[in-house]
Amino acid sequence: MLKDAPIGSPIFHIYNVLYLTLFTGLMTFLMLYVYSITYQAPNPLADVEKMLGDNVDLYTIEQKNLTKDSLSSLDEGKREELLPYFDKNEMLRFYITDKTTGAPVMTVISVASGGFGGPVRALVGTDGNKVLNLRVLDVATETAGLGQRVAEFGFQRQFLNKTLDELPIDRTEWGAKGMDMISGATFSSATIVNNIRKSLALYQVGEN
Repeated sequence: MLKDAPIGSPIFHIYNVLYLTLFTGLMTFLMLYVYSITYQAPNPLADVEKMLGDNVDLYTIEQKNLTKDSLSSLDEGKREELLPYFDKNEMLRFYITDKTTGAPVMTVISVASGGFGGPVRALVGTDGNKVLNLRVLDVATETAGLGQRVAEFGFQRQFLNKTLDELPIDRTEWGAKGMDMISGATFSSATIVNNIRKSLALYQVGEN
C-alpha cells in the first residue's frame, strides 16, 4: 500500500502513477457520460423555425439541399467559383413560402466560413438580391466577449436588407459603408460577411 511505502522510494512513485491514472480515467469517463446525456444533435429545421420567429406558422418550409452535382449545369468558370463554397458535399437549403398564397418569401442557405478559431456557421435568408434574415448558429470557436458577439442581434441587424454591393470588401470599407465591426474581433466580423457572400452566390444555383 502507498502508506507503507517509504516516501521517495520507487514503489511510492509507482503507486502515485497508478492512482493518478485511475483518477484521470474516472474523470474522463464521467465527462464523457455527462456529454452523452446532455448532447443535442443539430436540428437544422428547428434552427430555421427559430429564425422565422413568431411568424413561423405563416410559412411553409421545404428543404431542398444543394450538392456539388448541382453545379454541373453551370459553365466551368462559375462552377470553379462556387465549388470552394462547399465545405462538404451537401449544403442545407430551405425554401420559405407563404402558407396562404404559396408566394416565395425567401431561400435560407446554411453556410460556414473560417472564423478566428474555427468555422462559424450561419443561416442566411435571401431573395438572391439582398439579405432578408440572418441567424448565426455556432460561435463556440470564437473568443468569448469578442468574436462570439457576432451572434448578437445588435451586430447582425446591420446586414438586413443589404445587397452584395453594400457589403464591405475589407476592413477599410466598414465605416465608409455605414457598418460597424466588433472592436477586437475584425476577423470574426469579416467571417459573417463571407457567409453572406457565399449565400448570395449559391442562391443562383438551380434545384437538385
